[in-house]
Amino acid sequence: MSVDVRSSHENLTLVKLSSEMPLGGFISSIEEYTRFLTEDAFLYQELLVTNTFLLIDRTNKNILAYMSLIADSITLSPKERDGHGFDFRTIPACKIAKLATNKNMHATYNHIGSFMVEIARGIAMSSNETSMSCRFITVDADVEHDPNVCEFYKKNFFVPNEDNTYKKRTQTISMRRDLFS
Repeated sequence: MSVDVRSSHENLTLVKLSSEMPLGGFISSIEEYTRFLTEDAFLYQELLVTNTFLLIDRTNKNILAYMSLIADSITLSPKERDGHGFDFRTIPACKIAKLATNKNMHATYNHIGSFMVEIARGIAMSSNETSMSCRFITVDADVEHDPNVCEFYKKNFFVPNEDNTYKKRTQTISMRRDLFS
C-alpha cells in the first residue's frame, strides 16, 4: 500500500511496512521506538496485531516517521454516553499503538508528529466508509519516555479518557479524539 500524502511537503508518501524496506536510517529519540520498528513491527504485522505505516520522503527515501495502528475500543462513562446518545458501554476506536518521528529529520520537517496524527484520522475515517466503523482515535500517551507527550496530544484534540477502569499502568495516560468533533 502506498498513498500520496498532500501537504506542504509534496514529496512525501505513506507506505505500509514490508520486509524488504531498509529501516536502519530511522532513529527515534526514544530507543525503544527505534527498536520496535527495526525488530518487532514487521513480525507484529505478520501476526495481524498491528499495521505499521512509514512516512517517506520520496526524494531521498528517508523514513521521517512511522505509526502502528490497531483496533481498539473505549469505555465511556455514563455521563459521556448520555452526552453522545450512545446506548453502548464500549465504543469502537482506532488506536495509535506507536508513533515516532526520526530525530534526524526534526529540523527539516516541522510538526511531522501532528501530520501523522492527521493521517491516522484519515485512515480511521476511510475505514468508516470502506470496511468497519470507529468513532474515536485512542492512544496510550507514553509519559514514561516523554513527560510532555500529553501536551502534544492535547494540541491534536485528544482528551484524557474519563473511564480508566481497566487501566493499571502508570507509564501511560489513556487519551482519545472523537473523529467527528
